[in-house]
Amino acid sequence: MLTSICVLATHSLTGKPSPAFPNKPAKKQLDPALVSDIVQTVVDHCRVPESVVRTSITTKCADESKMFRNSFRKNKSSSAKINQENIPPLISKSEESKGSYLST
Repeated sequence: MLTSICVLATHSLTGKPSPAFPNKPAKKQLDPALVSDIVQTVVDHCRVPESVVRTSITTKCADESKMFRNSFRKNKSSSAKINQENIPPLISKSEESKGSYLST
């Protein structure tokens, strides 16, 4: 298990705020050591540039965030007013292990 879907949905590669959405809070940064290990492994084994791997991770985070956001909106009750888009849900360890992957 590299990281869970919830982590991918609520974190970003850099942890910096998006310049396109200055009013949104910044997401937490993915573990830099884990990212570095993944990037180096893929670069070494697949012979692709580091930028391609980092872009793929960024895209994966964005895709999971969008799916999480859409799921959140679908299940959202009308009384919930707090934007919890970047807050990871509370899940048990067994649920976390069921949905763990980091692939594109």
